[in-house]
Amino acid sequence: MLATAGYESALAPPPFRGLTDENSEGWLTWFEKYVTYRGFPDQEKLNLLVVLLRDSAGDWLDTLDDRTRNDWELT
Repeated sequence: MLATAGYESALAPPPFRGLTDENSEGWLTWFEKYVTYRGFPDQEKLNLLVVLLRDSAGDWLDTLDDRTRNDWELT
């Protein structure tokens, strides 16, 4: 696992802050490809999403009701 640690971090999407110069659709596509590559189940996808959405994007996520925030299909 240690031999691939740098490779894994190179593939992972960077944090998304919700800035106007960020490409939200491109970022989400990258995120979806990464979690598919890693074989993450829905709960792990949500866990990673919470960590990667920062600033305005994280604030937006926090405004969602619990049902929406905790269901990958609704998020």
